[in-house]
Amino acid sequence: MKKSHSLKLFIIIMLFVGVKLSAQYKQILTSKNQTSNFIGKPAFLQLRFADIKPKGWILNQMERDLNSGFAGHLDELCNEASSDIFASGRNYPGKPNSGNVANVAWWNGETEGNWRCGQIMLACLTKNKAAMIKVKRYINHILMTQDADGYIGIFSPELRYKGNGELWTQTCLFRGMLAYADATNDEEVNKAVKRAVDRTIEGYNACEHIEFDQHDDMYTDILEILYNKTGDKKYLDFGLRLYKEYPGLMKFFEQPEVGGNFQNCLYKGHGASVTEAMRMPFWFWTATGNSDYLKLGKEVVSAMDHWVMPSGALVSQEYVDSKPQPWNVGYEYCTIFERENTLLNAGQKTGDATYFQAAEQLFFNAAQGSREPDGSAILYCSFENRLSIHDEIDRRQRFSPTHQQVAVCCNPNATRAAPYFIANTWMKPTGYEPAIAAMLYIPCEVNTEIKGTLVKINECTNYPYSGEVIIKINPTKEIAFCLWLRNPEWSKETKIYCEGAEIEKVEGFWKVRKTWEAGDVVTIRFDQSVNEVHAVNDEVALQYGPLLYVLPIKSEIKTIKSYNQSNLIDYNVCRVQGTDTIFSLPGKARANGFDFIHKIDSRAKSDYFLDKASLTLEGEMYNKEGILTSVTLVPMGSIEARLRLVTFSVTK
Repeated sequence: MKKSHSLKLFIIIMLFVGVKLSAQYKQILTSKNQTSNFIGKPAFLQLRFADIKPKGWILNQMERDLNSGFAGHLDELCNEASSDIFASGRNYPGKPNSGNVANVAWWNGETEGNWRCGQIMLACLTKNKAAMIKVKRYINHILMTQDADGYIGIFSPELRYKGNGELWTQTCLFRGMLAYADATNDEEVNKAVKRAVDRTIEGYNACEHIEFDQHDDMYTDILEILYNKTGDKKYLDFGLRLYKEYPGLMKFFEQPEVGGNFQNCLYKGHGASVTEAMRMPFWFWTATGNSDYLKLGKEVVSAMDHWVMPSGALVSQEYVDSKPQPWNVGYEYCTIFERENTLLNAGQKTGDATYFQAAEQLFFNAAQGSREPDGSAILYCSFENRLSIHDEIDRRQRFSPTHQQVAVCCNPNATRAAPYFIANTWMKPTGYEPAIAAMLYIPCEVNTEIKGTLVKINECTNYPYSGEVIIKINPTKEIAFCLWLRNPEWSKETKIYCEGAEIEKVEGFWKVRKTWEAGDVVTIRFDQSVNEVHAVNDEVALQYGPLLYVLPIKSEIKTIKSYNQSNLIDYNVCRVQGTDTIFSLPGKARANGFDFIHKIDSRAKSDYFLDKASLTLEGEMYNKEGILTSVTLVPMGSIEARLRLVTFSVTK
């Protein structure tokens, strides 16, 4: 009896252990499946969209963009964003949806898709009630009109799978829908997008050749997301097919520069097209493990450096066909955004901190410097030094909430710049050690899991308008992990303070290790000074911390178009007559002749740093008569700097 009892007890114990081991084994398999899609292991993993919420000045900017700027109301301003091209307004034989300046059937799909993507992301990040109502209504509308076979797109059945921008327009919309699904945990939206993509792949797999239109290769953005979610190889296979068949793409990657010029085999070197395509090899590397793709990606991104302005913007007037002369060569807002996206993608895959540094330079300077602080208008194209805004660059240089006179493409993309920046501010290193990393600095709140423990991180700062960042760590229970903090290249003597922590600098990051408890605080003080950023013509720009400071030129605006039932307008900007526009740095003092000044102005709105310049550099420059004159420089995106001098010659 005792033996029988002991045997029963042994069997029960083994069954219990077996169940527990089975559960643990299942968990290991699940965990493995989640990362097995990465053969070439990326350095960092992105957090779920909306795990990072904006705070402070950037939240205020995004809220204002939605409430009173074009970001929340583009469909009320132009038919390109309101033609409902993905549902009731699809292209039918004899009834093309081509109500746009180019009379192109897919054009409205780009406008509506990219704008809806930006508006969805802004709404989900800010939790703006009115914007979220609008988003939910639109998402439900798209789901209700999805075809029985899963198709979501801009064409009727007779016109499908024949190119004409079909892949590109789906890309524009689906990026927003997938972000919404992540932010709201709406699995039905994920399923709807997956069904739509599966149907599209099936349709094109039946075609011997794909008839491509511009940007169709960027369907890989959607394929990468679905491949990472599911591990289904068909998404990778279709992505590689696009890479191999897309005209001029492989040739461009193999030789991005020819004889000192930018290779123009990919859509004549169109700025937005070449810049967005540069992120494709990084995905193929992580998915296949083929290091040749990684090499191509690094080389093609580094080729951009020869064509970049001090503000971080890539030459794109519309093509990368001129050296980056600050006075008379322009750059497009679409290219600003696509360069930002590609730099962030390259940094996430490779772990190279310089990519994040370049993305930060671009967003805080070129992106802010090509828009109005209140979100009422942007410039389609801009010069670095602006002495006039009067429809230069083929009517591309004017402030407008739509830019219907050229194409409603830059305005939708401008709505995406801040959400993509926010979504990449924090990432998780993929090494053996539990960790989380601050890649970019901006006021925000992070909610995530580390080793199964919920951790809330509050990043309290006015960066880039302040050099101090305070990070408050609040786990639900004690947990040991490593906090990575990217060190900006311009900060030579960064100070990190955290009680009881082990702190070391490894390449471009500070690593802060400790067992964290609720209420732990890390304080970062960046070493800010006035530095010179060289332009290609031997002129220099002045930078303090992450911001370029520019000389504002007195100006006045001239309205050239009004929009019904809206306060938004198109307008040019004219220089006030007699205003001096020729200044140079004294050769002896150079940048050392300037000091950072923080002014408290009662007219300046709290947390709206660009509405009224409360942050300035003050020093002396020579005017056109050669007289040493006191000048005040302001951040590049300041409202006073609609007209501006960014670069200066040096008088020896």
